[in-house]
Amino acid sequence: ETLPAKEEGQRLALETPSVMAWESWRHALAARNAIATSSFEAAERYQQALAASDGLLEQVRPVVSTGSSRQSWQRTRSALKVEWMLIKAAMVNKQAGAKGSSLADFWFQSAIDERESPIGLYPPLSLAIPPAEKARHLAKRGEHEQALENFKIAMDDYANDITVLENYAEWLKKKGDTKKLEAIRKHILVVRGSK
Repeated sequence: ETLPAKEEGQRLALETPSVMAWESWRHALAARNAIATSSFEAAERYQQALAASDGLLEQVRPVVSTGSSRQSWQRTRSALKVEWMLIKAAMVNKQAGAKGSSLADFWFQSAIDERESPIGLYPPLSLAIPPAEKARHLAKRGEHEQALENFKIAMDDYANDITVLENYAEWLKKKGDTKKLEAIRKHILVVRGSK
């Protein structure tokens, strides 16, 4: 078996929105990986590709508007917009060095503001992540009250998100708040089903 010809893939992409969605997420992950390795030119290219994919997803609106994938399509499109903003914040922070950049505050807050409520029976893809990432960013700068406020937003939105809970626990450990840290560690065990 061989992969379909490029033209066939492009035709399928317009009929099957999931092809474009997966490609968009691939760009997002590639951008995150490029930022982690300080490959900023590559990160910028992937971020631009991610931005362009929103236009491609718009092109398939007629296909999804009459089918059962409409809610999934809208949910994915919204999450990708939030992810683009988070990537922008991550790039600004990485370029700024250890303490991060106050310019990233804008992109983190934009991502938080862009989050959507659940659509139909589908939970949103990105409710807790933006405030949790902003909390980590603020904690690096030593802005602990604002970090706590954003951790609370993240946990209010999705109380059992393991990533958020682990980031909160790490922050509590660095702050030396052993009482709250122990409570969060117990909660993490319950969420994981370990206790």
